Amino acid sequence: MENVNIDGLDFDKGLERCDGDKEKYLKLLYSFMVGTKAKFDILENVTRENLKNYEIAVHGIKGTSYLISAVQIGDRAAELEKVSAKGDWEFVCQHNPKFLNDVRKLVLDLEEMFNKIDAGTTRPVKDKIDKETLAKLAAACEIYDMLEVEAAISEIKSYRYESDDDLAEFLVRNAGDMQYELIVERLSGLGVSGG
Repeated sequence: MENVNIDGLDFDKGLERCDGDKEKYLKLLYSFMVGTKAKFDILENVTRENLKNYEIAVHGIKGTSYLISAVQIGDRAAELEKVSAKGDWEFVCQHNPKFLNDVRKLVLDLEEMFNKIDAGTTRPVKDKIDKETLAKLAAACEIYDMLEVEAAISEIKSYRYESDDDLAEFLVRNAGDMQYELIVERLSGLGVSGG
């Protein structure tokens, strides 16, 4: 885990921002990775008509980039946010492709790092996420209890699942983006409620 070398990420500075707490910093990196992946669709398909959605997406990437000490990407996201707020479509067209490439590369590098970490750790394996944990998560999402959401997500992340149809990844990603309604909707579709 020492000497993490990822282009565009100052791992040491990010770790320092988390008071040297590796677990906390890795959680931030994981949230960045999952949350940013969820924004790729908006970045890839930006049009003059959906420039406001693009502005919101790059705003989110800006904040989380600074949080994890990916300063260059944060600076470029800040610039793209500012020009998209002004409606400067030409600038966005010119600079978004390279921005998207660099953001995608950072996400891929983080995925590779997390795969190596996963390969080196032995998380217990379950068939699926147990209903109790899902009900706890649904209940927390319904009342926007962020601490309970985080507790349920931590429980979910402590296992690997063999046949969950990517439910764990969906829950982790959307909890990181605070998309609690989407979580409640998906769990409700599976017959899980918090009430």
